[in-house]
Amino acid sequence: MEKVIIYGCGGNYRYALLSGMIDSYDVVAYSDSNPKLWGLTANDSEVIPPEKINDYFYDAVYVTSEIHFEDIADTLKNRYGVPARKIKLLKISPLEDIKYKKAVNKNSPFNHAGAELSIGTNELTKIEERGSAGINEIESFWTDHTVHDDYFESANESREYCYTRFAMYPMLREFAGMDLSHDGEILLDYGCGPGNDLTWYSLQNHLKSIIGMDVSRTALKISQHRMALHNINNVRLIHKSEADVHIPLDDESVDFVNCQGVLMHTSSPGEILKEFYRVLNKKRKDSPNASIMVHNKDSIWYHLYAAYFLRFINNTYLADFEFQETQTLDVDEVFKRSTDTVHCPKAACFSIDEFSKMCSRAGFSKVDYRGGYPNSLEPGIARRYLKIALNDERLEDEHKEFLKEVTYDEKGYPMWGKKYCCIGGTYQLWV
Repeated sequence: MEKVIIYGCGGNYRYALLSGMIDSYDVVAYSDSNPKLWGLTANDSEVIPPEKINDYFYDAVYVTSEIHFEDIADTLKNRYGVPARKIKLLKISPLEDIKYKKAVNKNSPFNHAGAELSIGTNELTKIEERGSAGINEIESFWTDHTVHDDYFESANESREYCYTRFAMYPMLREFAGMDLSHDGEILLDYGCGPGNDLTWYSLQNHLKSIIGMDVSRTALKISQHRMALHNINNVRLIHKSEADVHIPLDDESVDFVNCQGVLMHTSSPGEILKEFYRVLNKKRKDSPNASIMVHNKDSIWYHLYAAYFLRFINNTYLADFEFQETQTLDVDEVFKRSTDTVHCPKAACFSIDEFSKMCSRAGFSKVDYRGGYPNSLEPGIARRYLKIALNDERLEDEHKEFLKEVTYDEKGYPMWGKKYCCIGGTYQLWV
């Protein structure tokens, strides 16, 4: 087996590790140019600075970054004396569908003067300003860190990304009930972000109207552009303050609330749920009135990825937050830093029981937990590390008790009891 050093411990390395690519090599060391990573662990091994590479016997140094391969190869050869013939590229197939790469970069000229040109004569919906409580840390973060903050060149690319997103998050479409009919209804997408669900629901239904609401003006501008690409005119876009839980809509003025991946990042999720109940039409009883996804505590992500992988196997992810002793961190804190960058100010997770009770206290008569859908990492983490974690004395019993009960379906997706147990905890609610 080829003895190698893996150079580069970022996202591509994690994909290679979890996909099993690295298993085909005898890895003698991991290295990276970032000093914050030195001394931390990659695949349960210490990350070394590049000047120590030649302290090891190796057949090759595999570089994980294809984009920067040539520059890295030159540095390894000229500065650190690694023979050129031993520097190779580790070919990695990214887990995220490459279709999204066709989106226009947020810093391109298209984002500014050219943005209006691509929509032809279609009108840009005015963004209503209802944010009067001032900007807090959470609102500031999401204004600067909007999810998928690129503009699409065409309506076709925007539509295709809806399907790309479903492929990235298996079961999202099913669990969230995104194919249920909402013809003739008024739909609120709370935390609409860059307009993924605004686009999907508008194209799949004959809505009376749809309301996109967010604390991020950046996200709302992307939604504004995207609605214009599709010539969707029955839309309202509203900016509200994160610090103010009040939803600026009348009582019982909305037929359905969609809120995917938002409440766990808010200051007062329970109060916002009460606002959902207030604005929902109480006459509709034959189908769900709301679909909500929050981070699931009863999950592989919490009990294996955060509790074990990031603390003991691969704590390089937390290096930018300057955590040197991740083994001593509270698991909730590790989880918080593992989902939407280490600097995200609020990223809670809820057990099924905890969030169900929160919904009931808000007034909802029925709460149906659909399951926790996976992202691109969790199935691989479970297959590779679950048994190892159960036999590692460093992992606390609380997490082992959960992991002992995990099973797999025929496709290899992890389940806990009769429900899928990944991070995307999805609930349907009835008034």
